[in-house]
Amino acid sequence: MILNLTLNQEQLDALTATTATANATLAEGVTPYTAESYLSHVTMKAVDSYVANAYAVAVQRIGTAAASLPYAERQALIAQIESQLS
Repeated sequence: MILNLTLNQEQLDALTATTATANATLAEGVTPYTAESYLSHVTMKAVDSYVANAYAVAVQRIGTAAASLPYAERQALIAQIESQLS
């Protein structure tokens, strides 16, 4: 996906200031962000957090559903899942 954003002057000024603040914390020798690269960076971090949250919700949903199974069936389910992961 490629995003095309149009920012007004207030938004651009805020992004520029935030980018400058982020650049001030970078270690020496690290390439500083441009406004575009910083916006890409924080957007990807946000999307990655959505992915992690969706995964955690799915795992929780499976765990909640499996909790009602008898112990032996839960053990078998765990063994089946673990065998597919190795």
